[in-house]
Amino acid sequence: MAKAATKITNIGAKIGGSRKDQARMRITLNQFAEMNSEERINLIKKDKVWPEPDWEKLAQEGMAPEVAAKIKTIRRNLGTAPRDDYGGNLGTYEKCAGLYVEMVDSLAATVLPCKTEADLVLAINEYKQKYRQPGPGRTPPLPSARNRDNVCSPDWYQIWKGNVSPLPELRSNRLSFSYSDEKRMKKELADGFPYKQNKKPAWMKTLVIRKVRIKLSKDAEYTDMVEARFQTAKRIDRVGYFENEESALEAAKTHYDEKKSKRVGLPERPHLENLARRGPDYRRGHNVSAEQLMRDFGFRGIEFGEWLPNDERQIVINAAWVACHDLADAIGINPRGVGLDGTLALALGARGKGHASAHFEPDRMVMNITRMRGAGSLAHEWAHALDFFIANSRAPEGMKSEKGHLRYASGGRLDFSDKRTKSLSFLPGAVVQQVNAVLHSFLKIKLTKEEDIALWAKAITEEKSLQHRYEARKASDQKSFEAEYPNGDAPEYMAISTKKRLEGWDITIRNCAAQIERMEAAVSGLELGGETRSVQTDYATNSAKIGSTDYWTRPTELFARAFESWVEDRLNNADGIRKSPYLVHSTDPQIYQKLADLGLIAANPYPAGRERKVIGEAFERFMDVVGPEYGLRNEAPRPLNAMTAKIPEPEAVREELSAPEPQ
Repeated sequence: MAKAATKITNIGAKIGGSRKDQARMRITLNQFAEMNSEERINLIKKDKVWPEPDWEKLAQEGMAPEVAAKIKTIRRNLGTAPRDDYGGNLGTYEKCAGLYVEMVDSLAATVLPCKTEADLVLAINEYKQKYRQPGPGRTPPLPSARNRDNVCSPDWYQIWKGNVSPLPELRSNRLSFSYSDEKRMKKELADGFPYKQNKKPAWMKTLVIRKVRIKLSKDAEYTDMVEARFQTAKRIDRVGYFENEESALEAAKTHYDEKKSKRVGLPERPHLENLARRGPDYRRGHNVSAEQLMRDFGFRGIEFGEWLPNDERQIVINAAWVACHDLADAIGINPRGVGLDGTLALALGARGKGHASAHFEPDRMVMNITRMRGAGSLAHEWAHALDFFIANSRAPEGMKSEKGHLRYASGGRLDFSDKRTKSLSFLPGAVVQQVNAVLHSFLKIKLTKEEDIALWAKAITEEKSLQHRYEARKASDQKSFEAEYPNGDAPEYMAISTKKRLEGWDITIRNCAAQIERMEAAVSGLELGGETRSVQTDYATNSAKIGSTDYWTRPTELFARAFESWVEDRLNNADGIRKSPYLVHSTDPQIYQKLADLGLIAANPYPAGRERKVIGEAFERFMDVVGPEYGLRNEAPRPLNAMTAKIPEPEAVREELSAPEPQ
């Protein structure tokens, strides 16, 4: 009888806080007290502290629909996250987050039991007296408070959205909301709120149908029509004008469906059926244990998905073990440095996040690879971990956040900047310098002499073409005037007007000539050894073209995609050309450029051409400084072509990523 394989289980430190658990969790002060610093910064949001209630259920339990609409408006007007930009002098963002949890949780507990308008008036007054007025446990009023007769604690502003209080004023024992809030509540109630069966379909979410009076032509009379348009706070997409509402709705639905069908897809890493690795035969045919994976690379702990079968657990352990060896070789660190000084945990087939094949959780310092579908993402997720580790392992208490987000060396979710000196002032100067240099390589590239001259030549050609068009227009105006008045008997006003127009053409033509002369002088300067220009990279330009959100241009995502590109290039440039598809694959820009040329995606998301080489060189200098500074090279790193005496054939490597039958 075949011996049953030993069950492979989680080892090392318990990671906890899975995505599934976090999604279900409603954060109260008790949960807040049990969180670590990173979780407090990352997770404290309005939707976690006061999740969207089931408004229909509340109405069925006796809450008046008008009261439900008002409570919904109060919740909508709350600040979405803690704020530390007011004069409360609370200290760290974590302390602000604690006050935010207390105030939002208390507000929810105060207003949700209300059934009538009178209940809500009393509840809001009670809440204001508790948190607005100075008192025990509150931050004292600021000396510069304008309204000295009605001072309040600066803590009161913690739940505000911008400079506007989420709570309505009380006038004549009635709650007074803003005009826009009143209008919105009236519309929601008219649409059937809070009952779900009257909820509009997705395509009608931003649709506006309204009656208008317009002229269909310049000389026509005003006509009553129905306008259909999709409107958001940032843009208006007008569908057209129609005779009745039914026609407007039909046209709007057709318009929505057509635009949806034409949406450009997002770049995705191709799925590989064959995960054949090519490189040093580290395993020599032996299965690796979870303990060995954790020990050899210094991981804090390893976690497996509850439903991941035992044979698949063995496969991904083997794959991750050789991939981590390949990573260490590629970037020149000691294998134990992969665990980032024992701070990084690894989850395999666990902690799923929607459709993502892999993800990094900074608050728990764990990277997750989702079964074999996540193959190729390990280098990308490790780059996120390194980015986070560089800043946070040295960040003083109270500086683990930056503008309400967890602090990354690259800038994380903030707007991109290649000047991080002030934000990372607590790090060694050499590290900050290399961080800035890497980020700058994403944004700008210095042209070679040939590239710069070619760009000037193109600009000169375009300017000369423009000059010739202006000269042709001047000649045409001159000819038309002479043809109309061959005897020179033009009226004075016409002669003056034509003269001014011709003089205007002369000025424009002279400006073109001067511009051409300046550009030719720049070319001459380059030929004599002058400085070349720097231009925005295609990497930055293409990233901005992808998707409707800022995901593709976030500093941390630019960092991770560039890093994995460099890792794959390092492997490909090794002796024997190494391949490690579980670590990284498909960063070749040609793959995505072909899709972009076909209109299937907006642009290539990876560095390409000479930019890719320049970015790779910046990462090499970066690791030369970061590796020793953070102890990732506590032993002599192996060269990239280490142990290349035996390079398995693809068939042998495919066997390497398969678990043997139990004996």
